[in-house]
Amino acid sequence: VSTQSTGVVCAINNKRKVTAQVRSATVTVLLIVGAYIACVTPYTLMFIVRNTSLVAGLHPSVPRYCLLLTYCNSLHNPCIYLGRSTQVRQHTVRAVRRLTAVSR
Repeated sequence: VSTQSTGVVCAINNKRKVTAQVRSATVTVLLIVGAYIACVTPYTLMFIVRNTSLVAGLHPSVPRYCLLLTYCNSLHNPCIYLGRSTQVRQHTVRAVRRLTAVSR
């Protein structure tokens, strides 16, 4: 009986582990998609407004800041992965250590 109960406990623990991994992956994907939408939407809206002449004129700095925000999306993804994944953090630390060891 104890072997069966141990097997059931292991199965439940494995299911919880998989569920936690799926939840973590889902949150990571939502963060990536949310950052993308937040960074790209201003430029897209500015492009539509500017090309459909809905507004007489935009301040000259608006397109620059919208484009800069779009480029910043490329900076968000590594930061999100570093914050969410221990494996990515470990590999990044190893890579930085190797680079600093080579340069010495």
